[in-house]
Amino acid sequence: MSDYFIVDKLEFATVDLVRREIERGSTLRLKVLDSCMAPFIRNCDIVQIRSSQITDLRPGDIIFFQLNQSLYIRRLISTKEIEHNSHL
Repeated sequence: MSDYFIVDKLEFATVDLVRREIERGSTLRLKVLDSCMAPFIRNCDIVQIRSSQITDLRPGDIIFFQLNQSLYIRRLISTKEIEHNSHL
């Protein structure tokens, strides 16, 4: 039995589980099944993710996020401050 999740076409329950574990402060290892971050992160690489304060993120950081019911790993290009709160 592997100790990581596979990030590819995750069902709703699995996406929800990953989100809850990250919110609890857990560090997760995930297997990436996409080459969108190549050559930095390649297909089948294992990535380790943990929660971070949004104010700690800087352009160039690698971020993991949920949009609708999909999970993504991308490089943060820029940040924007709106009404004294940091937002991506």
